[in-house]
Amino acid sequence: MAVLHKILPMKDNNNQADIQNDQNANVPSEDTANPGYTDHDSSSDTPDDIVIDEDIDEEGEELSPQDKIKKLRTQLKTAVADKQKYLDGWQREKAEFVNARKRDEESKQDFIKFAEVSVIEELIPVLDSCREALKHGEQTTDAQTSEWLKGIKSIHSKLLATCQKRGLEEYGEVGDNFDPNIHQSVSSVATDKKELDETIAVVLQKGYRMRGKIIRPSLVSVYQV
Repeated sequence: MAVLHKILPMKDNNNQADIQNDQNANVPSEDTANPGYTDHDSSSDTPDDIVIDEDIDEEGEELSPQDKIKKLRTQLKTAVADKQKYLDGWQREKAEFVNARKRDEESKQDFIKFAEVSVIEELIPVLDSCREALKHGEQTTDAQTSEWLKGIKSIHSKLLATCQKRGLEEYGEVGDNFDPNIHQSVSSVATDKKELDETIAVVLQKGYRMRGKIIRPSLVSVYQV
C-alpha cells in the first residue's frame, strides 16, 4: 500500500517576523492615540550639540592660556572700575543727603532766631517806656508814686531778664568810646579835656544787639575837643 506523504511547507521565520512588524506598525502608539500627550522629558528644546564656552574667541578657536589670563585680567579690571563707580556714586549721594539735612537744620535754626528777633524788636519799645517812666518818677517824692514806680521797675527788670535769656544785649553807657558801628551820634559836646575826646557824653537811647547783630544803635552825644 503506497503511503502518500503530504509535504507541508516549512514556516519562514523571517516572513513571520515581517508580518508581526507590519501588524505592530498598524497599531497606534500611546503618543499618537493621545493628542494631548507631551513628553516633558524630551531634550529637543536644548540640543546637546550647543556648547557655550567663554574660552572661545570670535572665530570659534579655543583661547590660549595667555589669552585666557588676559581676558580674566580685563574682566577683573572692568569689575573693579564698576565697583569704584558705584562706590563713588553712593558716597556722593550720601554726602549730598548729609549736606541737605545740615542745610535744613540750619534753616530751622535761622527761622527760630528770626522769629525771636522779631518778638524782641517789638518788646524794645516797652523797655524804653518803662525806662522813661522810671526816669521821670525819680524826680518825685510822692509815696503813692513811689509804690507805682516799684511796680514799673519790677516789670522792667523781669522783661529785660527774659529778653536777655534770648540773647539780647543792652549797651550804651556814658564814658564809653564812641564807635560809629554801634552808636549813632546826634550831637556833640565841647570839652577841653583831651581824655574825653570821642567818648560818650550823654545816652539819649539805649542800644540793643542780639547774637552779635545790631538790632538798634544807641543814640548818643559825643565829647569833642
